[in-house]
Amino acid sequence: DIAQNATNYKDHVDLGCIRLNMRPLLNIIAQHCTEWKNTLGKLLDEDTVEKMETMRKSIEELKFTVKQNIKGLERFKAIMQAIATIRKNNIQAELDFLRFQEIYSMLKQHEIYFDPEHEALAYQLEKDWKSLLLSGLYREQTLESTKERFAGLTLNEINDFLEVLKEFLEQLNK
Repeated sequence: DIAQNATNYKDHVDLGCIRLNMRPLLNIIAQHCTEWKNTLGKLLDEDTVEKMETMRKSIEELKFTVKQNIKGLERFKAIMQAIATIRKNNIQAELDFLRFQEIYSMLKQHEIYFDPEHEALAYQLEKDWKSLLLSGLYREQTLESTKERFAGLTLNEINDFLEVLKEFLEQLNK
């Protein structure tokens, strides 16, 4: 707005019998405003790209964990934890990729240059997150019987431990 106002301001000012040519000063002010706008836009783009890369890596890690084969209790726990993380972070992730998309829309609106691949990444993150969410929910549904089996095994181990503990207490009280 300052640059636009400087461009639209009248070229000269009369001070008594002296006429001042304001155009060179106004042009410099408009030029500096444009440079500041571009510099701030570049910094916003760099920060956004960094955050998008962090989100992309997180999605890849969660996707890898969710797709693993179950080989033991620890792997099962890791998969279930990844699914819980996806569910817990769903709203924040949606807000994040929508904010990234909005930033690039704003930069475009203000005619600030950025790499088009950055905007494409913002939209790709949305697709990747939604895909991850659906695969996590599907995997959770397919693991219900496995979860019940592990719950049964855990319950048996707890009962066995209680028996050992009971025997120990009986021997201790003798």
